[in-house]
Amino acid sequence: MKKPLGNLSFISYISYGANFLWVMILALLGPSLPGIIEELGIDYARAGVFFAIVSAGSLFGTSIGSIASDYVNRKALFIVAALTLSASLLLITLSASFGFLVLVLGILSVAGSPIGAIGQGMMLYLFPERHEKNLSIQGIFTAVGSFLAPVMVSASYLAGGTWRFAFLIASLIGLLLVIGIFPLRIPAKKSSAKPDSIPDYIESEGRIKRLAEDKEGKRGKRGIAGEIIDTIRVRGVLFSFSMLLVYVGVDFGFSYWLSEYMRMRFLLSLSIASGSVLFYLIGVISGRLLNARLVGRIDREKILKIAPVIAAFAFGGFILAKSLYATYFFIILYGFGISPLFPLLLAYGTGMVPERPGTTTGILFASLSLGGILFPPLIGLVANHLGLNTGYLVIPVLLLILELSFLLKLRKNA
Repeated sequence: MKKPLGNLSFISYISYGANFLWVMILALLGPSLPGIIEELGIDYARAGVFFAIVSAGSLFGTSIGSIASDYVNRKALFIVAALTLSASLLLITLSASFGFLVLVLGILSVAGSPIGAIGQGMMLYLFPERHEKNLSIQGIFTAVGSFLAPVMVSASYLAGGTWRFAFLIASLIGLLLVIGIFPLRIPAKKSSAKPDSIPDYIESEGRIKRLAEDKEGKRGKRGIAGEIIDTIRVRGVLFSFSMLLVYVGVDFGFSYWLSEYMRMRFLLSLSIASGSVLFYLIGVISGRLLNARLVGRIDREKILKIAPVIAAFAFGGFILAKSLYATYFFIILYGFGISPLFPLLLAYGTGMVPERPGTTTGILFASLSLGGILFPPLIGLVANHLGLNTGYLVIPVLLLILELSFLLKLRKNA
């Protein structure tokens, strides 16, 4: 029996919801950080460990889970990841020590992190011809997830609770995703699409052909490892991998420490400081809404070229501003500046090898994890010795790397 289109559309929304939840969880850590630091009595160096643990665990979990989704039942993998994620979030609400919280975050990241990549893999698998548009829409959902995270934390404090209640709500959302996907059937794979970038297609065509030959048994001896190597050696994938790694520093490196920075700089209460991330996310959501409308109208390369410039200007204003309201303005502008980077780089990379959406997604998500292991803890380590103002100076260096890389890429493709 032919499945109705509504089933396919609902699978897309499950994918959006999965990435919405995973990014919400990552975004909960920053607004919760001032309360965790105060409650557990830890310093900045140890506080930086939380994001490093989540990133290290998701480096393994996301990579293995999303790659496996190209070979085994995606629905079963998704359900296991969502259930584990929900249970781990519930355990976080019971954390009473630094060690226990680190342990639970490790379990959450290893077993629960694949939820976003598997959901995205299902969407790319079913709609390869709409991958850039769908990823732009997904970017809006993830931005909304990030936006709701500080609202949940601030609301918890205003209601007389703590940061723990926000993680309880996230746990319930995980259960809703399981309920949503359980009755669905994932349709058979549709016809494959070619990469959407002509310069890199010339370089990647041979590798894509070899991937297709492997399906016919001509390269069976190379197996999964060979396909991963073939995929990451495609220049477009490697470029996206490198840029997404740096991108984590200017996104999560900034937002993870923002609530604590605002609390210390302006002596804000926990509820107000936790909500400071909202201003950053207003900029991100506004930028991604605009980016979704500009896809197909303006060259991706032009947007990538100007985004770090806007972000660098805004960051300078953020550091130098004297008043709270001026600082909020530059936080919004900074979020707007970096907003297009993630969806455009992800679409660029996944468009290179559409025959293996799960493998390519896993590789690119691994870069996000590597960036998470490196940059937020690095800022915390510097801040522990020299203060958060100095720690934040890592960010303009990363923006410069992004801008120079995009300029070189544009010149090469010109």
